[in-house]
Amino acid sequence: MAMPCPMCKNQLGFNLEFILKNPKSKCPHCNTVFNFSVSEDVKSSFYSAIQEIKEIKKKYEKMVKFN
Repeated sequence: MAMPCPMCKNQLGFNLEFILKNPKSKCPHCNTVFNFSVSEDVKSSFYSAIQEIKEIKKKYEKMVKFN
C-alpha cells in the first residue's frame, strides 16, 4: 500500500519494498527529503515475511484466487 507524504499529503507511490531498497527518497510533489534507514534486522524480517507470504500463495494458488 502506498503512503502519503507527511508534508503535502499527496501519494508518494512508495511501498515498503521500495523504501527498503531506497531509504533516502524525496516526494515527487513537494521535494521533501525522507530518510527511512532501518537496521539490517528489520530488513531481514521484512524479506522473510514476504517470502512466507509467497510460499503460502503458491501452496494455495489452485484453491484460492489472490489479488
